[in-house]
Amino acid sequence: MLATINMDEGFWLFSRVIGVPPRVRAGVSVRLTEGIESGPQALLFRLCDSPRP
Repeated sequence: MLATINMDEGFWLFSRVIGVPPRVRAGVSVRLTEGIESGPQALLFRLCDSPRP
């Protein structure tokens, strides 16, 4: 799934989020993860296991 990732530092990224269920709401937390992607500079994210405080 392609998504806009809003970073806490005040900027955003357009990147892939992997392992996303069919229904997911906007605003969920993600974390940087490793995986096979089609480019050396690709950043992959995965949903966090628990909500941020």
